Amino acid sequence: MNQPMNCGRSPSMHWLLIGSVLLGLACTPSRIPTSDVVEARAILKNALDAWQAGQIVADLRELSPPVYMAEESWENGTPLLNYELNDPGVLHGTNVRFEVTLRIKTAKKADRQLKAVYLVTTRPALTIARADR
Repeated sequence: MNQPMNCGRSPSMHWLLIGSVLLGLACTPSRIPTSDVVEARAILKNALDAWQAGQIVADLRELSPPVYMAEESWENGTPLLNYELNDPGVLHGTNVRFEVTLRIKTAKKADRQLKAVYLVTTRPALTIARADR
């Protein structure tokens, strides 16, 4: 008289539960969307143009939508004299990677040229960060 305990569930109820779990797994949120290369290039150019024009990095956060940039040289007040984007941008994970040549004015008032690598994200927020620091 030992019968397994059914707990009131029929075999079809078990399949319904398994199906619900599988459906739930299939409907989980997808990964973070990949950034748009063309949009990322425009965002980076606009930010570098603002730096070159003498604006402060905090001005980017006032844009609509805001742009968040982490660039220590700009934040420290180093003037950007000129820049050159060395490539059209390459997807790097969900970001877009750019190599840029910057010409800055040092504290001793001398021009200095340096290479920088930026990662730009267009989704979910607009961000620019130095990847070589």
